[in-house]
Amino acid sequence: MSKISIVRCSDYNAQKVEKAVREAVLLAGGIEKFIKKGERVLLKPNLLAPKAPALAVTTHPEVLRAVIRLVKDAGATPFVGDSPGGTIVGSSGNKRALALLDKYWADCGMKKICEEEGAEIVSFETGGVEVFEFKNRKGVPKINISKVALSFDSVINIPKLKTHGMVLYTGAIKNLYGCVPGLKKAEYHMQAVHPDVFSQILVDIFSVIKPKLAIMDGIIGMDGNGPSNGRIKNFGVIIAGGDNVALDAVSSMVIGFNRKEISAINIAGKQGLGEADIKKIEVVGEKLENVKQADFVRPSNSALKYFPQIFANIVSKLIWVLPKINETKCTRCMTCVKSCPAKAIEMHGKNLRVDIKKCIKCMCCHELCTYGSIDIELSWLASKLVK
Repeated sequence: MSKISIVRCSDYNAQKVEKAVREAVLLAGGIEKFIKKGERVLLKPNLLAPKAPALAVTTHPEVLRAVIRLVKDAGATPFVGDSPGGTIVGSSGNKRALALLDKYWADCGMKKICEEEGAEIVSFETGGVEVFEFKNRKGVPKINISKVALSFDSVINIPKLKTHGMVLYTGAIKNLYGCVPGLKKAEYHMQAVHPDVFSQILVDIFSVIKPKLAIMDGIIGMDGNGPSNGRIKNFGVIIAGGDNVALDAVSSMVIGFNRKEISAINIAGKQGLGEADIKKIEVVGEKLENVKQADFVRPSNSALKYFPQIFANIVSKLIWVLPKINETKCTRCMTCVKSCPAKAIEMHGKNLRVDIKKCIKCMCCHELCTYGSIDIELSWLASKLVK
């Protein structure tokens, strides 16, 4: 039976966070169960956008600090790495891309923590990729994964507890999408426009990376139209465990979902990559029912994933969720233009516009907009289905 721990933590006071992280990992089996002395360990936080920690978009730097110290105490060497979507501005090694990535680390507060704790930040944008082939897949049969991300002895996954505009929930499995460098992330969105197909890609990547441990930053997260522009909410928990699938099953229930709603969890469970059945997961520490959220706000497209792809064209005429540029907030930084896999956002006069005929509704623009200037527009029927 998989074991997942839940420990309460009310805020990001450094001492409180470190105590909660250490307790959660200890309850899950202890750090020595997951990594060995002398190992090179990759810590994979959520580095979605260059936003301040208080905005609940990225893994909080104090959680990262606590994990770095745990790894060092175990006699291993911590490295920190990610490849956020907004850095897709050039080829591997492009100086502008690397400068932008450095800005992400700095703005999220993680660069300072890594410098203070002596943990090296590594770039997934350099070093090349290894191509993995997945046969009999509906979506993408071949996936590029960073060779740098694959070069460590162990991986510790440090996701952020949030909703997601396309796949409803972002957690341990989804967090590893950052192991795909550069423009390929956008390409895969273009090739897998249905949430279930895209979820299979997430599971395929997870099956390659195989993190030894996941530590969820669930102190302050997000519901509604996450992962970057939803409602900031204090969940007040650190969740940890060696089974990343089980951790997502528990964490998704904490935030307010029925874990059966989250395709990536179900797919991973069926593939034997972890335990998806909450009845077969031992929850230790705080009881799950005591931390479940009562006033959960669902993502706007939460009902749309239930429509099979075969009916997509018919359904899309009546039930649709589309991104819309908020001109009063837009700074014309062009991040949405560069990040759109369908090339559906263009400049019209002085303002940006979304071409709804090209839009594939992946919500990458909404996810990666630094200024919160991508609103979500729903059809009348879609608004009635969202609860």
